[in-house]
Amino acid sequence: LAAPPAEVAAPPSAAGQPGVAGGPTVAQMQAAQAMPPDQRSAMIGAMVQQLADRLQREPNDFDGWLKLGRAYQVLGRHQEASAAFDKAAALRPNDPSALLARATAMVEESGDDKPMPPQAESLFRQVLAMDPDSVDALWYVGMAELQAGRPEVAAAHWRRLLSKLDPKSPDYAEVEKALTGVEKATAAAKA
Repeated sequence: LAAPPAEVAAPPSAAGQPGVAGGPTVAQMQAAQAMPPDQRSAMIGAMVQQLADRLQREPNDFDGWLKLGRAYQVLGRHQEASAAFDKAAALRPNDPSALLARATAMVEESGDDKPMPPQAESLFRQVLAMDPDSVDALWYVGMAELQAGRPEVAAAHWRRLLSKLDPKSPDYAEVEKALTGVEKATAAAKA
């Protein structure tokens, strides 16, 4: 698994809550769904630009910077997402949501087929130190441990992650599958 399961993919925040921090309203989101793709893209781009413009005037809006970063992520504008998350982290350096968002953007920017960037790993570890129950951090630190050749440590993180997920969810099944694969490989290597 190179990317976290869907339930693990985004930290809890104001993202996805239409109308929060200058974002689109429910009516705007519904209208966008009915538009042709090119018009929808233009509408989304305009809303993102409005938020970016507002944040230039109101640079101390932590939630706004997180929202802007997530919007840039969706648009595939990873460097701009990282810059927005950096602004949020500068406002609240001890808030794990900003660090988590920045680290996730780094992983997305590097691509699924590449090892985790060391700075992203460091941020995920910081998040885990601040919030030992962070499902995102548990997943990614487990990935980092696996990439570093420490499958037993990865498995420990993923077991803890499973305890945080709904056993009936697809994410649980996906993490369980990854954990089983690691445990089988570890057992085979010891045999």
